[in-house]
Amino acid sequence: MSYYSFRWWFFLIFFVVCGYYVLRFFGKLWDVDMYSIIAERFRAGALGWLLLFTAALFYSVFIFGVFYFLETPVQIFHMKSHHAGGLLGYRDGWNAHVYDPSSNAYVAYEHLNPPLAADKFTEAFETVLLYKRGPSSKYYQDTSLLSLSFFLQALVAAAVGLVVLYFILYIMVESGKGPKIKPLSLTALSHQVAQFHKITGMPLVKALLIALSVYLAVLGAGVVSVKMLISHYKELYSTPRQVLKSTLLKSVSPDDTIRGRVIKRHYVEKAYIDTRRGRVDVGPSGKWRHYKVPVFTVEFRNLIHIPVYLNVTTRPSENAREVEDLLNSFFPNQWDVTPEKTPKLDFTVNPDYSISLKGNKKRSDED
Repeated sequence: MSYYSFRWWFFLIFFVVCGYYVLRFFGKLWDVDMYSIIAERFRAGALGWLLLFTAALFYSVFIFGVFYFLETPVQIFHMKSHHAGGLLGYRDGWNAHVYDPSSNAYVAYEHLNPPLAADKFTEAFETVLLYKRGPSSKYYQDTSLLSLSFFLQALVAAAVGLVVLYFILYIMVESGKGPKIKPLSLTALSHQVAQFHKITGMPLVKALLIALSVYLAVLGAGVVSVKMLISHYKELYSTPRQVLKSTLLKSVSPDDTIRGRVIKRHYVEKAYIDTRRGRVDVGPSGKWRHYKVPVFTVEFRNLIHIPVYLNVTTRPSENAREVEDLLNSFFPNQWDVTPEKTPKLDFTVNPDYSISLKGNKKRSDED
C-alpha cells in the first residue's frame, strides 16, 4: 500500500489535529477559551459566521502550505524511484512526447500538464525530466512542484494564511469583550511575545530561526535532487543532443522557407503589451494584457533524420487574424487538439529562429 492511497485521509486527520492545537495555542497566548469564543461566534449571526468562514479559509491556506512542505521528502523519494527523461518533443493532449536517443524514437508519457514543443529551433531538444508521484500513479509530472519558485510560493501562502488567521482570531476574541475592538499596541504585542516564550520554552526569534532552517534544509534537498537528476540526463544524452542541435541548426537559417504540417493545437494564456491605439474596447495602449491564444505545433520531417516539432503562436492582432483563421480551419471545431486535414504549408524561419506562416498561403497542398 503506497502513501498516496491514504494521502487524503492523512491530510484530513492532519487538518483536524493541527486545528485543535492551533486553537489551543492561541487560547493560551491570549488566556481565553477559544472553543467558547467560536461557539459565541456561531450564535452571533451573519457577522460571526463571516468571521468563522474567513478564519477557516485562511487556516486552510496555512495548512495546505505546511502539508506541502511536510510532503516534500515523500515527493523526493518517489522522484528518485520513478523518473524518466528525454529530449523535448511535443504535447499531444494528455501525453508528453519526448525523444529517447537510446531507442531513436519519440516516447509518449501520460502527463497532467505536458510541456509544449519548443518555440525556436535553438530551443529544440532541451533535456526533459518527468517523474511519477508513486508506483501506482498513472500520470507523470514535471519538476515544477519541487522548484525554488514553488517552494517560495508555498512559504508565502502559509505565512500569509497564518498572519491573517491570527488577526481574525484576535478580532473574534476582542469582539466577544464588547462592541469596540481594541487595536493591537506594542505593549500587547510584547506581552504576547513573552507569552509565546512561556508556552514554547523558547524566544520567538529562536523559534522562527529553527523553522526557517528546517524549511531551507528541505527546500535545498528538493532543489538539489532535481538538479542532480537533470544533470544525470543531460550527461546521459549530451552527445546525441549536441549532434541533433548542431545538425538541425546547419539545416535551417534565418529567412529560409521550410515546409511542415500543423499536427496539434493547444490554448495557452500569454501576456502581451497592447500597442493598438484609438481602440475604445482595449483601453490605453502600452498596457500588459492577457490573452488565451492558440499554439499550433508544426512537424518538420525533412530537416534531419527524425521529425522536428516547433510551435507557432499567433499574437493577438488584426494582421494575425487571417493566419489564425487559416490554421484553425484545419480543425473540426474550436476545442479539438488534432486537425482533420494536415496539408503542407510554407513557413519562414525568423531571425530569432522561431517560425511564422509564410505570406503566400496558396502554396499549401495535401501532400
